[in-house]
Amino acid sequence: MSTEIQRPAAPFKLRALLYWLPFAFGVLTIIYPRFTGQPLVPVYDYGVLENYSFWQVPFVYVASYVTRAWGALLFAFTLGGICIAFLPREKMKKYMSSGNAAAYVLAAALAPVLTVCSCAMIPIFGGLLVTGVGIGPAITFLLMAPAANILALIFTWELLSVKIMIARLIFSFLGLFL
Repeated sequence: MSTEIQRPAAPFKLRALLYWLPFAFGVLTIIYPRFTGQPLVPVYDYGVLENYSFWQVPFVYVASYVTRAWGALLFAFTLGGICIAFLPREKMKKYMSSGNAAAYVLAAALAPVLTVCSCAMIPIFGGLLVTGVGIGPAITFLLMAPAANILALIFTWELLSVKIMIARLIFSFLGLFL
């Protein structure tokens, strides 16, 4: 007789579902306004700041920011948790260590795929550090994502020119090494 206790498969599936549900909800809060023209939850409208005393103004700004950005922040914190839970630590240490020069190029090449602001990159950066990515490639990822993400490049191309877009991409990449 074996004294080994076997774990049922259901708790792992439930745990994985608990990671992916907030992620999907965060994505929904980002995509929903694009189709409907209205945010998923009401946005705090503070009106005229003259109606508030000087000590209330910072709280009004924070409330306004939170009601506008909570979806993107939920997405970012959940993505950071997904990195911690599902990325294999050994492979991340192997391919994304600070001593590996290819890790910097890989981080700079993968970062523009995420279309997030620098505020939302912080939790993702933390998740990458916990998974074993070296500090150098993680900082490369942190700086390259907002500097040259896909939407920023498309907007630069549309509003300015292709030459400026290419220059933005090249100098964002070179700026990491200078």
